[in-house]
Amino acid sequence: MSLKKSVTVLLSVGLAVAIVAPASAATNTESYFLKRNSRQVLDLGITGTSVGDMAFATGSMSKQRGGADAGTYNFRGITVAVAIPGGRENRDSLMQLNLKTGLILMEKIISVPAGALPDLTDTYPITGGTGAYAGVRGTMVFSVLSDSEYKVELHFSR
Repeated sequence: MSLKKSVTVLLSVGLAVAIVAPASAATNTESYFLKRNSRQVLDLGITGTSVGDMAFATGSMSKQRGGADAGTYNFRGITVAVAIPGGRENRDSLMQLNLKTGLILMEKIISVPAGALPDLTDTYPITGGTGAYAGVRGTMVFSVLSDSEYKVELHFSR
């Protein structure tokens, strides 16, 4: 094959890859504001923070802070490790966002002040979904706005 044909073939292949690559690598982003409506804690084992304690929360979701209803969310946390008194604990944390077009699941171990609410921005892996979110993957960035308000940014890569 001549040099001219080789260069033409390589440029053609490179152009095809350049046209296809951005479409397959594209991510979609959605943001929601969460408002906690209820929280319950099951203190199992010894009194105070201990392995096996469970925390549950539910609330509403909106596209804008204080905006119209876009769905609900559920949280479940199980304490899996406790540091020295007054330190942080690790919780197996499951988040479920219930939207009108399907639900999205995220799960990870988070570190929180012992016996308290989350206080740090954290990134969860998206582990699955249903409906319009069936088979979705990506990450959720969870940010604390107040004791009962949070912001989540979903970054999807299908």
